[in-house]
Amino acid sequence: MGLLLSYNSEGRLEFIEVTPAAEVTFNGVGLIGRPLNEVVTELASHGAYGESDSFGAEFTQSGFSLFAPNVDADETAIVEGVSVFPRGYYG
Repeated sequence: MGLLLSYNSEGRLEFIEVTPAAEVTFNGVGLIGRPLNEVVTELASHGAYGESDSFGAEFTQSGFSLFAPNVDADETAIVEGVSVFPRGYYG
């Protein structure tokens, strides 16, 4: 299925990681299996803006982040995973 689920101490789902086995889109934009720089550019054209970091890009206001290993060495690194979280999870 391609989902890894994390629960808080109260037993509530608080974090979802999606792997390539699942097809994931946001506003019609495919998120997995594509170069990070292309995904970020396409998301921005749909009004979703994120902040890049050494693991990929985080879209805090939209509630997800993109995991692209080696993005520091290669700006065309492929997105291998998506994490989904509630507002306020980070920060």
